[in-house]
Amino acid sequence: PARLCRRHRRVARIAAGMNVPSPQRWLRNVRRAIAQLPRPRVGRIPDAPATPVRDPWPGDPGRGNTIVSGILPLPGASRPLRPGDWNDVSGSAILRSEANGFSWLRDLRALGTDAARLRARLLVGDWIAAPPADPLAYRPDTTGARIAAWFGHYDFFAATADDGFRQRLMARLALDARDLAVALPTEEIDGRALTAIKGLIAASVALPDQSTYLTKALKFLNQELARQVLVDGCHAERSPAAHLAALQDLIEIRALLQAGHTVPPVALTNAIERMAPALRVLCHADNRLALFNGSREGDTATIEAVLTQSGRGGRGASALNSSGFHRLQFEPGWMLMRRQFKGRRLGHVYIYRELMPGAAGQPAPATSPVPASTPAAASPAAPAGAPASAPGSSRATTPPPPVSSSSAVPAAGSLGARATTTKGAQPSPPVKP
Repeated sequence: PARLCRRHRRVARIAAGMNVPSPQRWLRNVRRAIAQLPRPRVGRIPDAPATPVRDPWPGDPGRGNTIVSGILPLPGASRPLRPGDWNDVSGSAILRSEANGFSWLRDLRALGTDAARLRARLLVGDWIAAPPADPLAYRPDTTGARIAAWFGHYDFFAATADDGFRQRLMARLALDARDLAVALPTEEIDGRALTAIKGLIAASVALPDQSTYLTKALKFLNQELARQVLVDGCHAERSPAAHLAALQDLIEIRALLQAGHTVPPVALTNAIERMAPALRVLCHADNRLALFNGSREGDTATIEAVLTQSGRGGRGASALNSSGFHRLQFEPGWMLMRRQFKGRRLGHVYIYRELMPGAAGQPAPATSPVPASTPAAASPAAPAGAPASAPGSSRATTPPPPVSSSSAVPAAGSLGARATTTKGAQPSPPVKP
């Protein structure tokens, strides 16, 4: 601003106060407005997807039964999911995006009953008849998830429907795909960009007349892969949950390209091959996700399906150097523990055991020891119950809820390990390793 003349400095200050959008956002808004204008129909919208596409991930029948009853459950939250509830903007953005993304259709499919099929058809038809006013329902990642879900479960809820329903469904899919193509590149610079790209690729496979969709999606896919997948295969967000979601999207993208008889880009294949071993590093010994950086344990069946479909077997690496994660391996009896001092939880983590190795009358460990052959994982600046600090690292993970002094966390085989209550008296002062 110091280089501008007095008049231009005043204009710059006015523009800053008016919150003028960036040129990229302004152009995106213009393209989106043009795309939504009525236009003469150039080609006929097909009555069904040109290429069958199926969602590859397992669903939860119990969750599907809850959805049939009119409730969408998520870990720690839920919301009504009935016809007419689409304009309900209560709840978090994650919950609303999940509802409008329709990825829960796989749970109804896993349930597999006629009631589940009719419920899926009823909810999709109600959304098409009265689209919600919530802007989050049209965010690129939400739109991409919805397109992929409707195409991926088309044979479950729409193949046996009447012609009018199928025509309305395909018309809405064509409209959403056109809006999504205009919205790329997305303003979201995290894993949600991959979900948006996945939706556009699904549309290009199911609507072969729109060949420009595939060209545009592959262009931005290569850019996102270079930006989001680190050299060691870890996702740039360094979150186990974000890593799993990104790898799922990439595996789906590869399957969609193969269904459309398109050779997947080399960068996509390499990214999947690097991310699969990294996912093993970020999992517990029981194939559940580590508990740090906003992650929850996740579903074991989904994680195993992702590892299987990635085509990479074997154990994970001992370290993810680019992302700063390392695995620690402890002998039986050692554990990670957070202590208290004068009623205040301490912010650091001790490596602890009841007695030093070889001491006479050594008591049995308070918790069931995890076999030492299972490597324990660690991350830089990790809290209790999460990976311990890697030397010389300045990166930090988001701490989970603190573990009290009466809790012990087995170190072996645990990354962001779950707490196990220790019975009896307070433990003796921790021993430095």
